[in-house]
Amino acid sequence: MNPYVISAKFAAYVWYQHQNPPKTSTDAMSFARQNWNTFLPCSHKGLGRLLAKIADPKVSDIGNPIRKKTKMPTKTLPFRQRESVS
Repeated sequence: MNPYVISAKFAAYVWYQHQNPPKTSTDAMSFARQNWNTFLPCSHKGLGRLLAKIADPKVSDIGNPIRKKTKMPTKTLPFRQRESVS
């Protein structure tokens, strides 16, 4: 999907939520789907790309620590006996 469209739909959703706090998010989503064209002039390509990246679990590792692989050390330090002080 076009980043401008994603950004415009998000702007419409946020605007509706701000203007009508007691309404449900389902109402805001339907408003955004129907009226995103109105918010197209204020959309931002970078924000649309960011929202798309966050929404796609295949591409994004943001906030998903399980998918990040930690590397185990390949070499360990040799164990050295302590000298006893008598």
